[in-house]
Amino acid sequence: MEQMISEDIPRTDRGVPYVKMRDLKSLTGLPGSTIQHYANLGLLPGTVKTETNVAWYPPDTVARIRLIRLLQNRHRLSLAQIGALFRRNATDDEVAVMASLHEVVFGQEDPQAISREAFIRDTGLTSETVDRLEALGLLLPVSDGKFDREDVMVASLARKALLMGVDLEDLTFYSELVGKMVAREMRLRRGISRGLSVEQNSAMTLELTRMGRAFRIYLFDRTFQKVIVDSVSGDDLEMQEG
Repeated sequence: MEQMISEDIPRTDRGVPYVKMRDLKSLTGLPGSTIQHYANLGLLPGTVKTETNVAWYPPDTVARIRLIRLLQNRHRLSLAQIGALFRRNATDDEVAVMASLHEVVFGQEDPQAISREAFIRDTGLTSETVDRLEALGLLLPVSDGKFDREDVMVASLARKALLMGVDLEDLTFYSELVGKMVAREMRLRRGISRGLSVEQNSAMTLELTRMGRAFRIYLFDRTFQKVIVDSVSGDDLEMQEG
């Protein structure tokens, strides 16, 4: 979004001058076309224009561009994913933390990721079944139109479930409960990360992620074991009473 101002060189409230496109090109090493593309996608702060119709960029635009390049090159995020991060997080520091979390959870993009057509062919699922799995939240490809080994594994499980006569709708409690669990974990993280530096926030977030994984596996397995033991014990008691 552009603003029109009368002074020749706009400044922030702290007196820091805005910069021109040529300054951004010099400071970031990127061509103007790339910077303009970021701006067109809404990834950069809004510009202001002087009465001479010259566009000026806020001084923090340089840091934003460098963050975008980091997210692209290190974390392998698409511009669409980067835009979503900016929309969902209030500050660039929070975006950097979430990108680090994305890297830990998903790692680098699977070099053997396959297209949707290849996925359907290799898994034996129909296009309609794949659509339904995604709609039910049971199949969550990391990137649009690309499927990795974990997606293939889940497709294999879904195929077995269908052959057993299971309705995919009956499996949605997994995605529903996981969604609630992740939302609670994210609220917990935000609650204890206030006031931390980016480095401290990232380290704490990664540690919480590891803890969360461990708790989920432990509690699910132990709870399931307890239910089985109690069930068997109940059956034995009924047999003795009979």
